[in-house]
Amino acid sequence: MGSGDATVYFGRGLAYWWNGQYDSAIDDFTEVIGSDPKLAAGWYHRGLTYAKQGHLHRAIADFSKAISLDPTLAEAYTERGTAHQENGEFDRAIADFTAAIRLNDTLAYYNRGNAYARKGELDKAIADYSEAISLNPRDAGAYVNRGIAYDSLGEWDNAIADYDEAIRLDPTQALGYYNRGISYANKGDQAKAEADFAKAKELGYEPK
Repeated sequence: MGSGDATVYFGRGLAYWWNGQYDSAIDDFTEVIGSDPKLAAGWYHRGLTYAKQGHLHRAIADFSKAISLDPTLAEAYTERGTAHQENGEFDRAIADFTAAIRLNDTLAYYNRGNAYARKGELDKAIADYSEAISLNPRDAGAYVNRGIAYDSLGEWDNAIADYDEAIRLDPTQALGYYNRGISYANKGDQAKAEADFAKAKELGYEPK
């Protein structure tokens, strides 16, 4: 097969991916790799597809190959970091997100914050969420996650301020209401806590 074949398979693989036909997408990206083994995008997109299927070790292997072919491919570091995080490999995830940040992938601050939070390194998580917010002040999810980190540190007022902002940005932010309710309860304001829990339930949130 030549490069023209790779282009056809790559385009069709993307179409399958967007339609959720992951087995077919993998078949086509595998054809791309067979046609042009040095094309980092073929490995990267097959890795994305494996990740969608939950085959994290295969995804990590493909992202690693893509990175070896193109060390400047920031999104491959980010996606490999996400796969490591889902595997509970937080140090590896943090290393990958840090590499992505060096390559100007600003989304990686949010992801690295999540990894630090799951490791229990809350001050570092807060610093990364704060950086993510400075880069995208309308990111309601970053405010919620920073609020959760503040909650874990017992900083209820800071947490409530973050949930307030998340709710202002996205009034359907059920998790923001629920977690703000927890903060109010921890402060002893049961009336506000119950109001927030009721709003979260109205929006469809059920605590796990």
